[in-house]
Amino acid sequence: MVGKAWVLAAGGLLALWAGRSLAVPATASAQLSVDEVVQRMVAMNYARTEALHAYCATRFYHVAYSGLGHQTAEMTVQMEYHEPGPKRFTITAEAGSEMLRHHVLEPLVKAEQSDAQVTSRQGLALGPTNYQFVLLQAPDGHDQHNYVLQATPLSGKHQRFLFHGKVWVDPNDYGIVRIQGVLPDVPSFWVTRAEFDYHNQKVGDFWLPETNDTIAHLRFFGHAVLTIRYGAFRFTSISPVAPLWTGSQP
Repeated sequence: MVGKAWVLAAGGLLALWAGRSLAVPATASAQLSVDEVVQRMVAMNYARTEALHAYCATRFYHVAYSGLGHQTAEMTVQMEYHEPGPKRFTITAEAGSEMLRHHVLEPLVKAEQSDAQVTSRQGLALGPTNYQFVLLQAPDGHDQHNYVLQATPLSGKHQRFLFHGKVWVDPNDYGIVRIQGVLPDVPSFWVTRAEFDYHNQKVGDFWLPETNDTIAHLRFFGHAVLTIRYGAFRFTSISPVAPLWTGSQP
């Protein structure tokens, strides 16, 4: 039961970020309003997604459960994508708790593969269709280098896996640098709270996943921590993406 509850929580968070994400450079702009930042973030994300046709990468999953005992498990997965999908996942190595591997990690990989298609079709995107944004911080040229947005699901939105949290946006190319948040509606009775911290990395001209750390607090059973590391990206088919904004004007 603990394993199934964790799969529901962690699988949902993975589904939210299973879509493709790239970024292409543009010139730095003057400080923008929250609407302008969101508009550029959404537009550039769409343009970058359309430019990515095929790629592969390696994902390393690690889960640790603490509560009625302590167990860990890990898994290495090779992911391949060719437009229009779906993504293909191949487990290349695994170790640790058999229960966690069979009841958490393996179902999690399967859920990520299937939910990615639903996420893409239904438009569970980080944009004004689903969220209200508030500008918390803007680049100041010193300690703060990114726009920081507060993201709150719109009233009446009941789609799965929308979150409350913060979004860090690069001011030069409007790529998403980091997302940190909690799920307002946990997907299982056995999960009382689910928190995540997702980081992107820049590989050449592209923003790609780097880490995803998720903590699920389980009712009566302690908590589980899922860590995902992404790497070994290789693009096999991409198209050029011209910046949507050029010059010194925002």
